[in-house]
Amino acid sequence: MIPVDSPDYKEIKTRTDKIQNGKRFKGKDLIIGATYLTKNEEKWIYMGRFDKWDTEINRYYTYWRGGGGYWLQSLDDTWTMRNDDKHGAYRQINKGKYYWFCTGENNGWCRYQNYIFESRKSIGDILIDCIDEKPNQKYSEMFSDLENNHFSYNPVDYNSITYANLSYEKLLEITNSENFYRMNAYDKDLNNFEAYKNRGTGLFGYNGKDYLLSELYNLLKPKYRIYKHLDGKEFHDYTKDVY
Repeated sequence: MIPVDSPDYKEIKTRTDKIQNGKRFKGKDLIIGATYLTKNEEKWIYMGRFDKWDTEINRYYTYWRGGGGYWLQSLDDTWTMRNDDKHGAYRQINKGKYYWFCTGENNGWCRYQNYIFESRKSIGDILIDCIDEKPNQKYSEMFSDLENNHFSYNPVDYNSITYANLSYEKLLEITNSENFYRMNAYDKDLNNFEAYKNRGTGLFGYNGKDYLLSELYNLLKPKYRIYKHLDGKEFHDYTKDVY
């Protein structure tokens, strides 16, 4: 038992009272860009109600001793074969309208996403208060990230892939990130290559030799991938294969 006069008890009781006495919100009550408090004491920015997409991946596996193989899921006309992988297929499923919230800035696990988003089919009782009705000053920045970098909001057509030259300035920006250690990309002839950064010297190991980044760039002329979202906007895949 926790003593009723202890700080822990008072903190727990305050939180419980907030949840029990909190407001109840319906979809029509939500304000675009407003900040809401959840029962877990998190601050969520309401983005709007939009379609949510799931992308399912299917793979063909060959038997160990040869003589054929099998698809992980039965292959029918709902699947699209990948142009760049004869053993891969995908399908994109519209899950219907969801309520979307920005829950904070990206913690670094995905290099091309700047924010984290939560999507819910229904609001339920997760929100207990609106702590700021004014649109968040970064709403447009958040929405741009959602629209361009989150495939559950705006999926990509994997068969729309094209390649473009990666500028030295962009490569420098990527390789200067704190956790960078491996480049796994495409050279000028679209051959896959790997290079590893020595964080002590800053040099890049490739084919048994060490190179300055500028030397490696001039040698390989790396390229990056561009896909198209279903709405036609381009997704520039700078970092999917550069870590």
